[in-house]
Amino acid sequence: MKRMIKKATAIILTLVIAAAAFTANAAAANTNTATSSAAVTIYTKGLNSKNGLHMGSRSMTKVLGMDYNKYLNWLDTHDKDSANPGYYIGTRYSGGDCRNPNGDYKKPYGHDNISGVPGMNCTGFVWHVLYKSCDGGSFCGNHMGGKCQYKTSTGIILPTLYSYSGDSVRWYNFYSSNDIERYYFSTKSAMLKSGVLEKGDIIWQYVGQGEGEMSDYHHIGIYYGNGKSDLFWHCTTPSNNITEIRNVVKTSVYCVLKMVASNDRTPKSVSLSRNKATRGVGDAYQLKATVSPSYAKTSYTWTSSNNKVVSVDKNGKINPLKEGTAVITVKTKNGKTARCNVTVRSAPTSISLSRNKATRGAGDSYQLTATLPKGTMGTYQWSSSNKNIVSVDKNGKINPIKAGKATITVKTYNGKTASCNVTVRNAPSYVKLSRSKATRGAGDSYQLTTKLPANSMATFKWSSSDKSIVSVDKNGNINPIKAGKATITVKTYNGKTASCNVTVKNAPSYVKLNRDTATRDIGDSYQLKTSLPKNTMATFTWSSSDESIVSVDKNGLITPLASGTAVITVMTYNGMTASCTVRVR
Repeated sequence: MKRMIKKATAIILTLVIAAAAFTANAAAANTNTATSSAAVTIYTKGLNSKNGLHMGSRSMTKVLGMDYNKYLNWLDTHDKDSANPGYYIGTRYSGGDCRNPNGDYKKPYGHDNISGVPGMNCTGFVWHVLYKSCDGGSFCGNHMGGKCQYKTSTGIILPTLYSYSGDSVRWYNFYSSNDIERYYFSTKSAMLKSGVLEKGDIIWQYVGQGEGEMSDYHHIGIYYGNGKSDLFWHCTTPSNNITEIRNVVKTSVYCVLKMVASNDRTPKSVSLSRNKATRGVGDAYQLKATVSPSYAKTSYTWTSSNNKVVSVDKNGKINPLKEGTAVITVKTKNGKTARCNVTVRSAPTSISLSRNKATRGAGDSYQLTATLPKGTMGTYQWSSSNKNIVSVDKNGKINPIKAGKATITVKTYNGKTASCNVTVRNAPSYVKLSRSKATRGAGDSYQLTTKLPANSMATFKWSSSDKSIVSVDKNGNINPIKAGKATITVKTYNGKTASCNVTVKNAPSYVKLNRDTATRDIGDSYQLKTSLPKNTMATFTWSSSDESIVSVDKNGLITPLASGTAVITVMTYNGMTASCTVRVR
């Protein structure tokens, strides 16, 4: 092993040449460059076009003290960066050891040819992503251009592929001395088919014959696929990008460095999508198991405490069979368990809706609710007879789209249905109120009404500029509370508004009539008049003790109808009264 490491560390891993290998001219110029003449070591055994070579047992995340999910999240955050300024997609390629896109060994902004232009090479990109994902570390030593090495919280100096003075850490030394789990493949196809790759793994490509034998051609990047897809995030000429996994001249070795090792896949816990559920007889349901940490892998065993009440298949799908209760248990390969308590009720014999008809304006959504008979349980699905008129989501929320008619139907898992006929009208272009101003006494409530354009429909929201003066309910009923002024506003669902300015005066402490007796001839009408205390306001109710002798209208106009006597009474909204005795000749 020492001999192998010695051979590897003796090889100068020149990324400048690797970068040039990506260009057509450089590739042609270096095609015949000789590889190391050292003999193939025993560690290359099994490396062929069909199989990979597996070595090491520790994960990158443990060695570097990284959080795997944070690492992936960092990648996801930056995978759509623009090419300008290019952090990271589009960052200019730099042949030097550019670890930071804002600085390297020659120029203050990272590009070794153009001052002020960010740049990095392939190892600089990988170095920087690892640095960003390793919390709790610190800078140490010197790096050309004033940039320092980075030591992680676990005491590891992040490796680079190219070596400058004071920077002796190399990738090979890093992963071999730290026993990083890794896989070697002789073809890209074999690597993609192996099932080894996971998003975030590091792929190091080079020309050689195994682990301890390599040439000057190298390239490194981050696998960004789903395990089989050919997707690679790397920095090469002309810039940092996400592409297919590209060869370096004629790559003969693909080394996959695992961010999470095989022995780190053991679940520490398992949970279910639900820990309790109530279902109707025959209403199947899919339980889903989730392990922690998220990258753990395992097989599951599913069991039911009562197979006569609820059965469960090998994939966690439960089937309620009869009324009762049962506990569904999932168990990981290493013995971690989670449970779901299932109650089974009778299948529904019917279903009803909160409304069987509705009229809405276009765009004015509404929530329909479904009700099942007592003691039953069931899931249901929603549908629309015309989705262009009214759509409906999985929870029964309808969305009127344009004028027309459609039927919304809810259907239980066992075929019971209910419907709501929906008429959609145009959205209103305005709204008006029955009054634009009003004066009321404190406590003298009043109903404001709305008016919309023909063939339109709307729901409304009401508000008061000062609820301590005048409050308003959802139907436009205003309640004057104390003397003062406030504005009542109605707003349609699509933003059209109208207002009424309300002045509130004190409630009257009495009411008087201009006459307390009167003598009139039949048919000789007369207008009674009221008076109130100063700064008060009231509405009135008029009545006659005998409407066959004297009638009175809502404004206090009396009309004598037949000979006799009747008493006309006026009463304020707050109960103050006054009377006039009328004799008809």
